[in-house]
Amino acid sequence: MVTPASAVPWLIVNSAFNERGGQERANFALARELVNRRAPVTLVAHEIEPVLEGPTVKTVRIPRPLGSVFLGERVLEQAALRERARMPERTIFLGNAGNCPAANASWVHFVHAAWPGELERAPLHVRATVHLRKHDALRRERLAVTAARTVIANSERTRDDLVRLLGVQDSKIRTIYFGADPVEKGAHGVPHPAEPTLLFVGALGWDRRKGLDIALNALAVLSRRPSFRHRLVVAGAGSAEPWREMATRLRIIDRVRFVNFVDDVPALISRADLLLSPSRYESYGLAVQEAVCAGLPPLVLTGRTGFMERLGGDGEQLSVPEEDPLLWANRIEGALASLPELRRRVQELGERIRARSWEEFARDFVATVESSWS
Repeated sequence: MVTPASAVPWLIVNSAFNERGGQERANFALARELVNRRAPVTLVAHEIEPVLEGPTVKTVRIPRPLGSVFLGERVLEQAALRERARMPERTIFLGNAGNCPAANASWVHFVHAAWPGELERAPLHVRATVHLRKHDALRRERLAVTAARTVIANSERTRDDLVRLLGVQDSKIRTIYFGADPVEKGAHGVPHPAEPTLLFVGALGWDRRKGLDIALNALAVLSRRPSFRHRLVVAGAGSAEPWREMATRLRIIDRVRFVNFVDDVPALISRADLLLSPSRYESYGLAVQEAVCAGLPPLVLTGRTGFMERLGGDGEQLSVPEEDPLLWANRIEGALASLPELRRRVQELGERIRARSWEEFARDFVATVESSWS
């Protein structure tokens, strides 16, 4: 295939392009579509899979300074700006909102203005650092979505937040849902011999956004019921210490197992009966999508997770309307009591979501953005 002379060049800056899951999986799908099209594309990241190399591709790999996400974002931005200065005026320069405010296309996965942060129990130095970085993130986010010619939202929830909180013109926002990987035959819906397990997947630390406090309080209620035998596996990167202390205070530390965030999330999903995702704000929620696609029933806070809008009214049975631990405990117990039927329904929902592949997502993304440049 020969690259058409009229092909629009792309410059994409992000932390990583790989297939291990999360946002990086979406980045990879988009980059691979452009590589397969032989489109002229420059990728700037800390990590880029070798399979994305090609005759029309320039890869710029930048080490992350001192392992810092904050510093890494800045060095990637500077590298991307250097590349942009060498490229044609009509280049599509794609950033992730505040990671590069100079980009003319902004892909939004998290609206900082939608989540102020909750750090009541954090040490003073942690609160001070987070406050300063949050202020900077809010400033860069507003600059990015204001300057961008096209804004891509990962859900209607994100679109609404952009319009309501940041004043972005609705006419320049496009909502593009993520794709999904196919699930191998036999990967879900089969009884497993592992101990009864509830699963929580999410970044750890002092902020309460992911709702682990809700899950732990619900577990404390359930642990006082003689018939309840499940443990909670908590998988996530970041500091687990605040949550270990909470589990100890609640006298359920023997019921909770903390594991580092692992690449093989499907293995954790396959050994669980329910995913607990009581996040107070989730622009989309890829962990919930992965669970549904694998046939694992999730429980989420009503109206807080963008992915659930893809399920319509079918998702009502998978949501809990309040943060109340007793209500969560009762809903967990009820879900476990009707698990076979709940799994069957979630498998049907997962088949619907998996019908949209990552390849289809990437084709839609490229066509949508390029059409706004024509």
